Amino acid sequence: MGDSLMPIIQAVKSLNAGKFSPLLRARDEYVASCKTLKNFIPTVQGPLQRRAGTRYVADITGAVRLLPFVFSPLQRYLFVFYENKIDVMNGETVVKTLQTSYKAADIPNLFYTQVQDVMFLAHADYPMKKITRTIGADSTADFKIEDVAFKNGPYLDENITDTTISVAGTTATASANLFSANDIGRWIHVETVDNGATKCLDAKISAVPSATTATLTDLNGEFHSGKATKMWRMSPFSASNGYPESVCYHQERLWVAKAGRIYAACQAGGVDFSIKKADATVLETNGFSVNMAVEKGADIYWLVSADMLTVGTLSFEYGITSSTLGLAVTPSNKKAVKAFDVGTCSLKPELTDDGIVFTDTFRRSIYFLRYSQVYETYEKSDLTKFNPDITRGKIKETAFCAKKTPILWACKKDGSLIGCTLSIRENVVAWFDANVSGKVVSLCSLPNIDQERDSLFLAVERNVNGIKKTYLETLSDGLPDGDSSPTNSVFVDCAVVIDKESPQTVIDGLGHLEGQTVDILADGGVQPSQVVSNGSVNLQSAAKHVIVGIGYESVVEPSSLIPSVNKERTFKHISNIEVMLLDTLGGKAGVEAVGLNTIQYYTGTQKMNAPVPLFSGIKQISTGGHWSKDATVRVVQDMPLPMTIQALYVTMEVV
Repeated sequence: MGDSLMPIIQAVKSLNAGKFSPLLRARDEYVASCKTLKNFIPTVQGPLQRRAGTRYVADITGAVRLLPFVFSPLQRYLFVFYENKIDVMNGETVVKTLQTSYKAADIPNLFYTQVQDVMFLAHADYPMKKITRTIGADSTADFKIEDVAFKNGPYLDENITDTTISVAGTTATASANLFSANDIGRWIHVETVDNGATKCLDAKISAVPSATTATLTDLNGEFHSGKATKMWRMSPFSASNGYPESVCYHQERLWVAKAGRIYAACQAGGVDFSIKKADATVLETNGFSVNMAVEKGADIYWLVSADMLTVGTLSFEYGITSSTLGLAVTPSNKKAVKAFDVGTCSLKPELTDDGIVFTDTFRRSIYFLRYSQVYETYEKSDLTKFNPDITRGKIKETAFCAKKTPILWACKKDGSLIGCTLSIRENVVAWFDANVSGKVVSLCSLPNIDQERDSLFLAVERNVNGIKKTYLETLSDGLPDGDSSPTNSVFVDCAVVIDKESPQTVIDGLGHLEGQTVDILADGGVQPSQVVSNGSVNLQSAAKHVIVGIGYESVVEPSSLIPSVNKERTFKHISNIEVMLLDTLGGKAGVEAVGLNTIQYYTGTQKMNAPVPLFSGIKQISTGGHWSKDATVRVVQDMPLPMTIQALYVTMEVV
């Protein structure tokens, strides 16, 4: 049928639009999009790089969540949360275990922020905590966890009832039933006026002898003894009222939120929230609060410090800024600006170089948000609009790795892993699937100064010999920079890298993979897959440098070939594929309906008993011929080897 037709060569020079939804099948103007994209990572520049494998770090069975603690690029730690405890990890070592009261079901809803060597933890059902890092006399780091000891507040609005309070000595007396045992630990602010002089007192309730009396401690300020006043207010946090839902540090202030109101501490004042001086003077450095007047749903899920303090609630997003552009937010210069009505969830947003990335109320859409100083308004875009299916299963957690390739990673509630190469300024939003052959429970990002990139850490649940285990794994660098040999490349998951002084045929130390079928790269050569038995495998030939792990498949299918208004009525006959590769070995390519052909690299000139060098250039694959309206190209890598696809050149005939 096609013998007399002139061949057409379609060049696909970029695939960094990522995986598109089938809904966009007819949108052939998106020539860089993919029908299938699994375990290939789009680069900002255009090519696809095979996802690197994960390396096994430790057994963390029972772990619920991972959080990063970064004091500096060289001093970084991983907080591994379990029910009622936190393991502080430095590399593979647990350097400290902290006891907590957090239940497993509540840990996913913990909100956190870090200020230098202190991490604050907020949850509506628990007193706010802080984890502090200290350095001992022997220069070793230590960690402790304790309740945050708020000082002088924060406070709700001033009393509007007829109930009065008078203070004498360390006792506060109310004119009506006011106090309960749940008020112990709350702060109270009392203002009294006598002969035109106003005095202000902040104090903490330490005991409640009766419903009308409270014993006070930590008195700060002044008061007219025995003077009854209606001008009093109490802090919002208690066992009965709950505790801060979110926390953030912005413009040298600690900010906490609860029930539609945000409280700002004194500027550079740590956890001091005093709203007035002893003589009732209000300074611009004093603490204050902002009522969000949330229209639908009072819960404030998150606070994020960006160009302005950004607030996420159930139904809206807001910005807290000064009334005068360019100035800091102060007690007399503040306002809340509604940004959008997308609505969000309790998942903490990610900060990128370009703006804020947050997940919507239903955990199905991910939005990009930034404030435009030029237009003095927020701008937003839906990062999932071209592939709303990618989040099916609902987003559970996200982590952003800024370097080397900027990638937003996300694990879903079903345990699957997805990623998105994200560079708004370069117009790159490219989603892909990432299957690690296990369920991802949690993830986070930490800087890796040695490898000059951000490292992704994963808590992965695996079925090992019939037993559920949770492993801490980290995404490797795949092919180390500058390597021309595959010897050190890690393209298997849950991998271990084993070095022996002399060539060995028995490789042990694989107990974490007991009963698993593993792929093996030995001295740069691929050996037959083996099943781990008694923590070891037998190599076909002895080797010194061995990489063992669970194999995975990387697959790409471009969305469209031959852009045309009549595309769906066009028959295509793909006869030849040329794949431009960089630093690659292994792989197959072809037309799915016909079958895939192995890409050949051996030329007969390579040295015996030495790894085949990585290939850069163009490889040609004949497909055998097949006529179809749906004909498309498929490239697969299922060997423990690197692959980078720079371009595809597809020769076809069309009728």
